[in-house]
Formats: sequence, structure tokens, C-alpha cells
Amino acid sequence: MKNKNIFEKLSSLFLFATVLSMMSGCSDDLLRTVNEVYISPTGEYQADAVQIDGGATYGASAVYLETGDPAAFSVIRDVVPETAVMISECRGGWGSDYEIEWISDDSFYVIIDKCRYYDVSVADDGYSVTEGLVIDNNKCGIHDVITDGDNVEITATVCVRNNMSEAVQFVVVGSVMAYYKGDYYKGPTGVDIKADTDIETGEALSIGAGEEEYFEIKLTGTKKPDEKFTDTNPRKLYVRITQFGAGE
Repeated sequence: MKNKNIFEKLSSLFLFATVLSMMSGCSDDLLRTVNEVYISPTGEYQADAVQIDGGATYGASAVYLETGDPAAFSVIRDVVPETAVMISECRGGWGSDYEIEWISDDSFYVIIDKCRYYDVSVADDGYSVTEGLVIDNNKCGIHDVITDGDNVEITATVCVRNNMSEAVQFVVVGSVMAYYKGDYYKGPTGVDIKADTDIETGEALSIGAGEEEYFEIKLTGTKKPDEKFTDTNPRKLYVRITQFGAGE
């Protein structure tokens, strides 16, 4: 009976993977190569860290989930099978560093570039993802924007939620719009902005496990002299973890 249940579970997941891959899978000219493999404790699933190569114009990385016959799972340097499901929330840039570890028979965590954390749970009808540290942009507010030559300073209140079981330190990042006009290119460009300190306490930004907190921050950035600020209100802010297990 146990073997029958496992077979039914695997069959269901295989069907889901096939349908999803037809909807969003690999029917393009991109080369998806398996860089690392992480098999689940029971051998029912495998998570692959994959490099996506589009030639000189495009490169990215992602996590793919394989189900079905373990003997058919990919090995390093294989091309990802079309039945594999991309965990779209866990995409990264070309050459991104992935740390993946299974924490149960059907769940694993992913750390991307040592600054983005995700919990992934596998179910019969697909998967779910919880991001470890997030900003609730609906609860954020911009208070003041000051531009001085090439510099911009933005004071804001941000609401940060920590879904992990440990405290972390973090930075808040985003971008504002500028316009660039050069010999070979003209058009909109982004100016990076960043905050790493709570301006009320003067201390590094940190939050405890399972908490939601508001922080007063000052985001700063510097544009190039040949760029012109066009819109200094950031449309969305993100968090990047700088230290796991950091004290509050």
C-alpha cells in the first residue's frame, strides 16, 4: 500500500511538472545547464541549481525541481529536462551562488548569493515558496527626497517581516530613475540607492526571528555626472541579508 501511495504521488507530480513545463518551460533558445544537484532524503525529488545561457545578450540562474524516477534525475552538466519545474521565485543573475539543503522529505531552503533566503515546500499539486525576509511595500512611506548635484537622499519608513527562525542583519536597496544621453545610447537608467542603518538608533538594521518591525532609514545614492535625475521616488524597495544569526 505504501508503494502504491508513493507511485500515485509521483505520478501526480510528474503530470503537474509536464503541464507546467508546457506553459512556462524550456521551449526557447536558452541553454539550461545543471550546475549542482540536491536530492531529497527519500529520493522522491531533486532540486537543481541551473545556469541559463542566452549567449552574449542574456544570462541568469534558477532552481528547478525534478520528480519521477530517481534513476532519470539529472547530473551535473546535464541539460535540464523539459519535465523539470522552475521555482520562479528563486531566480538569480548569471553565476549566482546557490546554497540548497533539504530540511524534510518535501521541503528545502535556498540561499542565493548569501543574501536572499527562501523556504520551498513540495506538494502533490505543485510547490509553495516563503521568502525569508521581506518588505511590505504597502506599509512603507517616503518622507523626504533631497537631491544635491549628483547625490540623492531619501528618508523613509519601511516595514520588514522576518519569516525565518533566526535573527538577521540586512540592508534596504532600491533604485531611482535617471536619464542618460551618450554617444551610443540615450534613455532611462537606474541609480542604485541603499540604507544599512536605523537613523533613530544609529545601529545596523537587524530584526529578530518571526518579527515584523518598522524602521526609519535614509537611502542614499550617487548618479553619474552625465545622467539627470528624472524621478527620485523609488517604486519598490528590497531587502538583502548581510548576516545570518545576527543579534538584535
